[in-house]
This record gives sequence, C-alpha cells and structure tokens, in this order.
Amino acid sequence: MMREEAAERSGMHIVLEHTTVLAASCDEVWAVLADLSGWVDWNVVHPDPSRPMVAGGRTRLRLALRPGRVVTVPVRWEEVSPGRALSWSGGPHRLLHAHHGFELTPAGTGCRLRHHETFSGALSGPLLRVAEATLLARYREVNGALARRVGG
Repeated sequence: MMREEAAERSGMHIVLEHTTVLAASCDEVWAVLADLSGWVDWNVVHPDPSRPMVAGGRTRLRLALRPGRVVTVPVRWEEVSPGRALSWSGGPHRLLHAHHGFELTPAGTGCRLRHHETFSGALSGPLLRVAEATLLARYREVNGALARRVGG
C-alpha cells in the first residue's frame, strides 16, 4: 500500500492531502462513500451526513475533531461523481473556508485514493500552524478505516 502526505501553501490557500492505494476497485470504494448511513461505522472525521448527496445540495456534517469534541458544520456538496470524486465545502469564505474531498483513480487492480482539503481565509494560516499534524493524522485514520471497510 503506497502512502503519500503533502502540505502545499500558496498565498492564502493551504492544501493538505493524504494519498494511498486501496486493494479494491474505485467502484467498490465509491459504494462505501455513497452509503452515507454507513459513514458512522468507518469515518471518524465526518460520521453523520444527514441529507442526500447531490451536487449543489446542502447538508450538515459532524466533525469529530478529537475524542469528546464534536462540531456540526453546514456544508455544500460540491462534486458527486460516482466512481471518481466526492467533495464538499463550508465555512465563511474570508475567514476560514474549507473544501474537502476524495478523488478516486484506478491503480492496477486497486484504487488510488486522494483525500484532500484546501483551506483559505484569514484564519487558515494560524489554524494550520496549530492543527496540520492533527488533520493529517485524521486523514490517515479515515483512509485506513476506508481501506478496512472495502477489504483492502
């Protein structure tokens, strides 16, 4: 299983990502991502999507930032492309806006999963100086849980 982590900073945008190759097809990975009611069983970061996954639609996601600390955030589904990509965004644009997602690409008999988040706004730099390592650890946890869920 290949794993990569990266942090990229350009102006007011900061991108964090964790990439891994799962031992399942992209369609199998998508089936788990599309099963919103099942997220609570594997997704430690966003365990409670409450509305249908439709591009442009709104929902609320529960963020388990650390044990005992859960925050509910209103978000908008940005991209819902079966077998390819799922993303959402939320937060005040000038203060702290985040665009979070999963990209799926075939990798041999498996699926390359890119789990990424782009932060922008006045508070993105100060927040990431404090939380970057924690966020990357959470992405690793989610990707590992997803790998176990799809049998990889």
